[in-house]
Amino acid sequence: MGNSGPRDVSRACGPSLRGGAAPRLAQELPDEGAIGLTGGYTVESLVAALPAASHAGAVVVPLVGGWDSSNPHLNSNEIARHMAERVGAGVRLLHAPGLLDNEATTAALLSDQRRDRNDPLLGRAAPGAARMSGAPRFAPGYGTVMDRLDDAGRARLAGKGAVGDVAGHLVRLDGSFVQDEWERRTISIPIETLRTVPRVVGIAAGSNKVETIVAGARTGLLHLLITDEPTAAAALELVRSGR
Repeated sequence: MGNSGPRDVSRACGPSLRGGAAPRLAQELPDEGAIGLTGGYTVESLVAALPAASHAGAVVVPLVGGWDSSNPHLNSNEIARHMAERVGAGVRLLHAPGLLDNEATTAALLSDQRRDRNDPLLGRAAPGAARMSGAPRFAPGYGTVMDRLDDAGRARLAGKGAVGDVAGHLVRLDGSFVQDEWERRTISIPIETLRTVPRVVGIAAGSNKVETIVAGARTGLLHLLITDEPTAAAALELVRSGR
């Protein structure tokens, strides 16, 4: 991609990903077992670019909740269903929204989900394709998970140093995680479970994701990053700057 602006990158995602990123992700897919993934604009574009295949012994499972009729790229169930069709795998849906109204409801739902040993939140995914969203201060020109926040919520997270999220977990530039009620209301694979996933692929592109990419790498969660060349160069420059 020649332009790493958020809107331009988003529009160019599909065509450019077909050239190298989609075949690279296809190499990671197992013939059997679980394939976990999140929602997200770049994740959706990457899934659409995957070559047709047959992984009849595999099952695609969402790692985050997400029903969003206005932003289909945040609907993790539909993206999981689409990926299963592309790669010839089964699919297991996660019947939960991405964000609930209060922490108590979220905790109760997660507790019920984990009683089911076949639930995707148990972290049987290998690999996991993880969305990486930009910082609360960005308005990239397309719907993001940060749009679920009001102005006060964005300011609160920015004040805590959040530069984005990885698979639903807010991160600071140094790789530490932000504790906030917004995260405690989010349905996502727990951090401790995500650490046990043997292969986590981070997927992000655009100037609004540069800090998130650096932060995600510093968490130690990621084994592989799929991005575009300008974004990768900007992330390396940020690291070289000493930040």
